[in-house]
Amino acid sequence: MGKRIDEEIPGYGTPLHQAAFYGRANVVKLLLQNGADVATTDLDGDTPIKTTDMKWCSHKRNDRTCHMNPSDYRETVYLLTSGCKTIGCSGVMRCRNNRCVNLCDKIMCGINGVCSVHEERAVCRCNGDDYSGDPAIMCLKMGEAKYIFKAFCFVKDMITNIASAIVKDIKSVYYETKVPIKY
Repeated sequence: MGKRIDEEIPGYGTPLHQAAFYGRANVVKLLLQNGADVATTDLDGDTPIKTTDMKWCSHKRNDRTCHMNPSDYRETVYLLTSGCKTIGCSGVMRCRNNRCVNLCDKIMCGINGVCSVHEERAVCRCNGDDYSGDPAIMCLKMGEAKYIFKAFCFVKDMITNIASAIVKDIKSVYYETKVPIKY
């Protein structure tokens, strides 16, 4: 499984810190749309917006050097301060408290079931038009259901036969010993 979008890379901050530091507005936007948190701090306590400002212009003795194109700086700062209500969210992400959150994080779908967002709620649905069933439990391809049903019937018959044999053994023991069996 991949890393969390806000997981810090030791010594470098989060991916959002790095994208902000280098003024990569397109990457900043992508990270924000997929749930990156602008309030996350790195080991130094800096947020991505502060990281952007640190890279923008550095002060050396008698020299002010700017390292980022002004339009990249403005776009990066705009994205970091505007939030998801302005830039939107991707896929199953929705804007909550001005941050993109994955509504499907807390829902588990069954076999061949997938989570999707419908009317701002996470719901399970069968994966594809050729699947049917209860997506919270199991979806089957059309035609597979008869094989599952046959397998279920076979297992049921086996359990019935085993139970019958056990009952038969208990009865034979009872009738041979004439000792009452307590259930």
